Amino acid sequence: MPKKTGSTFRVAFMNLVQGFIFYYKKDRWAGVSFFVKARLYQRIIQKIQYANWHYFLSPFRVLTKQFEQTIPLIDDNFEKYGNYFLDKRFPLNHESIVYSLGVLSNTSFDQAVANKHECPIYLYDPSIIATRHINRINHPKFKFEQIGIWDKDEDMLFYTPVYGGSPSMIFEYAGRQFTAHCKKLASVMKANQHTSMDVLKMDIEGAAPRILNHMLDIGVYPDQVLVEFERPTTSSIIDFLDFFEELRKLINRFEDAGYQTYRMPRDKGKYYSIEINFSKAHRKKK
Repeated sequence: MPKKTGSTFRVAFMNLVQGFIFYYKKDRWAGVSFFVKARLYQRIIQKIQYANWHYFLSPFRVLTKQFEQTIPLIDDNFEKYGNYFLDKRFPLNHESIVYSLGVLSNTSFDQAVANKHECPIYLYDPSIIATRHINRINHPKFKFEQIGIWDKDEDMLFYTPVYGGSPSMIFEYAGRQFTAHCKKLASVMKANQHTSMDVLKMDIEGAAPRILNHMLDIGVYPDQVLVEFERPTTSSIIDFLDFFEELRKLINRFEDAGYQTYRMPRDKGKYYSIEINFSKAHRKKK
């Protein structure tokens, strides 16, 4: 055990030294200052900010919890895959079609599904971080394209958080900006010669409602849709209430289409977003 702890410390120390050197070469002491601030934010400030124990001090998190509680929690019919849950009443196999929108550097769900069912995973993310991560993982079942998914085929401006994180075309973060090509879900499905899919997973920083409404408009109905709905990053109560009104309308659309809505539990960062599984398991037969 001490040997493992020492090895971990050496790796962490080397990463720290390499970070100092990289940012010093990039922007001298201004770069080093940014690196130190980023490390402090990621390792300390962010963990305190997103901690669950003080959620009741934030009216926005309290209201998010109240909204969450109107949605039934997943039950024994669901199985955990990485950081999401799938309905076991729709068993997957090697021929299943799974789309994953939003990657960055977390493919725990995608790897779990691909490893267990040996089916291809079609992944889309506009960031270079995602491309590097996918190349590093080098999973034989991954089919990745560095683009965004939108309700139009067009170039979109993305905003990134100052100290790292997922880019968004909805939330205007104060960090680096970049332009990336985006395609409609229908366009990538056509390119892949798909007319349907078994699972659609989305973690796309505020863009999900618009894309899902478009998906329902064109008549695409996956067996399961797993979505993280991020609430607005502003302190505007109007934006906050509009978000929940929009989400309730979307839930109603899914349920009108024969889906059952389930809330997926979160262990960390509770009430900053809501994770939902829309499952066709309870579709009423005509």
